[in-house]
Amino acid sequence: MVISTIPEVLGEELYEAAKSNDVTAVQALVKSYSPVRWAEDPWNWVLGAALIGGAVEIAAYSIEKGAKVQELALRTIAVHPKSEPVYRYLIEMSLVDVDDGPEHWGPMVGIAAGRGLHSRAQFLLEHGANPNHRIDWYGRLSTLAAAARHSDDEMVELLLHHGAKVRGSRAVVVAANEGKVSMVLNLLEAGADIDEMTVETGRALGHRVLGTCMALASLATLCSDWLTLVAALLDAGADVSLRDGLGRTALSIAREQGSIRAFRQVAARSFRDAILDAAVIGGAAQVAAFGLERGAAIDNLVLGNVICSACEPIYRLFVDAGVVKINDEVDQWGFPLGIAAGQGLHSRVQYLLGRGARPDVNVKVYGGMSTLAVAALRSDTEMIDLLVRHGAVVRGSGAITVAAREGKLSMVSSLLEAGADVNELGVRYTDERSVTSMGTREQDLLSEMQARGHPGIVAALLDAGADISVRNGQGKAVIEIAREKRASNEIVAPLEHALSKSTA
Repeated sequence: MVISTIPEVLGEELYEAAKSNDVTAVQALVKSYSPVRWAEDPWNWVLGAALIGGAVEIAAYSIEKGAKVQELALRTIAVHPKSEPVYRYLIEMSLVDVDDGPEHWGPMVGIAAGRGLHSRAQFLLEHGANPNHRIDWYGRLSTLAAAARHSDDEMVELLLHHGAKVRGSRAVVVAANEGKVSMVLNLLEAGADIDEMTVETGRALGHRVLGTCMALASLATLCSDWLTLVAALLDAGADVSLRDGLGRTALSIAREQGSIRAFRQVAARSFRDAILDAAVIGGAAQVAAFGLERGAAIDNLVLGNVICSACEPIYRLFVDAGVVKINDEVDQWGFPLGIAAGQGLHSRVQYLLGRGARPDVNVKVYGGMSTLAVAALRSDTEMIDLLVRHGAVVRGSGAITVAAREGKLSMVSSLLEAGADVNELGVRYTDERSVTSMGTREQDLLSEMQARGHPGIVAALLDAGADISVRNGQGKAVIEIAREKRASNEIVAPLEHALSKSTA
């Protein structure tokens, strides 16, 4: 009996009535049922249609009329998620055993695990299904390994909670083969055999966990999840001398895959340190936690990578663990808050400010600019508002100079309203990395703006009371610079008018 033939056997009208749970219509239509050679009795087929549509009343009626839960029904249950209500009814009525399944397919809990049907798997497990079956449909994989093959962390946890045996399940090797580094670590912590080998399926000989990971490792760098996992396995005591079903050791696999150099790099280092470094760079928070828990060394390079990381779970892991001190500078990078502001990471800045980070810090990688000035350089009004709300002092921060230089009229106006000094000199940058990009001479705002040709900002600064008589670092007055640069009349006229007023 084939599921796809159900509409043909019943006829479209009866099939649709059964699917839609219309008992009255089914009763009337069955009377005119024309049996085909292989289906004298329609009720098993009606039950199949009810399963496809999730029609509980039709299922109950067909059982009453003599339908049996046979291979057709079990296969329909296995492949149609909508069959769930009817399937539960059949189990609760003891018409189906929780460990039943289609012939040559395996028990239903394993099929559910492999297909990611969480509610079905949970229902079956809560009703006593065995979580340790092997599933023919998945090449005799265990239920746990089927979940690992589906890369389903939630299903793995559900099965473990209901007594699935990790050791001998081969789930850890399947997880490794699917690239689930975090799942491998979870299974090892739950008791998986670190030197376990996959079951022989007839299509390929078995593989060991370490060999599988080595085969998939990065060819030239420690920054891959695979090498992180290799390091973790070695640290946990994996036996490098064991051979897989093809007689290969992890070292010979590494040589075959061209990753022997990477393998030796891992083996030559402290495994815990290799784990931590690779996890931070790769953004693998769970693996980083694994390294921290095992006492991996933390130097300034690691801290620098952490505070520059775009991976929020990695960042918060190190802050929450007290490894990153939010008000301490990290070597050449500077304060964590300043780095986050420079990256435009609003939620991270909010998080740091909420934990007590000082808003008025200088950022080394931006030549010593203040956090507010860095936000202005990025034209990040939202960041400036956030910093000011948490107490950042605008006056003397250099932010208005940067905003004016970048031609951001609305930001200049906002900073003036927040208390910026309209006559503020630009920041003198002493860090040699910033000399070429920022300049080394102090410059007042009006001189800067007329030189760059921002008449709107010149007008705003004059309206805010900018001193027309100030001179730049070279001793030149604003009007002199305007004439030297042959500034437009839009700029020169307001300056001359302001100058005449000041000398009147």
